Amino acid sequence: MNKHNILQWDEVYPDKYTIETDIRNKELYVGKIHSEIA
Repeated sequence: MNKHNILQWDEVYPDKYTIETDIRNKELYVGKIHSEIA
């Protein structure tokens, strides 16, 4: 971690699979919210 306590991408997401899965899950979650509102 750097001195300003800002997480670097490689610290938050240690590998590419993790970030892709996280983005996909957020898209599904947001889509679910939109479908309930609509």
